[in-house]
Amino acid sequence: MNEPMTVGATVPALVARWARARPDHPAIVSAGTELTYGELVERAGRMAGALRSHGVDRGTLVPLVVERSADLVVAALAV
Repeated sequence: MNEPMTVGATVPALVARWARARPDHPAIVSAGTELTYGELVERAGRMAGALRSHGVDRGTLVPLVVERSADLVVAALAV
C-alpha cells in the first residue's frame, strides 16, 4: 500500500484500510493458522457484533483472556 499512514489513525482503521486494499494478503501467520486481512476483519466484525448484542458499548471494559494466537488479534480488534 503506497498511501501514507494517517497520523492518529487507530489500529482497527489501519487494518480495515489494508483489508480493503488487499483482502487476500496474509495478515496473521501463527502456529499453523493463516488469516487474510479480509478474514481478519470479517471475524473481528462478527465478534464485535456478538459483543454488542450482549450489551458491550463504547467505554465498556472487556477483559481478554486468550492465549497468544490469531484469536487474540481478532478479539483485540473486535473490542
